[in-house]
Amino acid sequence: MQSGDVKSNRTERTVLTYRKLEFRGEWQYHFGEYSFRPLEPKAELLVVTEGATGVLETHWFTVHRRPDPPGGGVFTTDNVIVPKEENIVFVPERCAKREAGDHTACR
Repeated sequence: MQSGDVKSNRTERTVLTYRKLEFRGEWQYHFGEYSFRPLEPKAELLVVTEGATGVLETHWFTVHRRPDPPGGGVFTTDNVIVPKEENIVFVPERCAKREAGDHTACR
């Protein structure tokens, strides 16, 4: 699928308070210091959250690279937004799956 085949996202959103983020694949820092989008047509994002009892849970997202709007710029709602001084992530997709524990990789 080419990025031009994916329409701008106006409905799918997820907002999570996170403990850890793992951007898998290649991502582009885009349009401001808090915004990211995949370089390829899609990439995986893992978000680790912590429940009230301290139990960690990993959420998997497939984030699509959507086309720039006509005339340039970006639709910020199409990017992953990570505010600098908050542990909140705005994901322009719905969670594909989630499992108990931290499933991110350390290298």
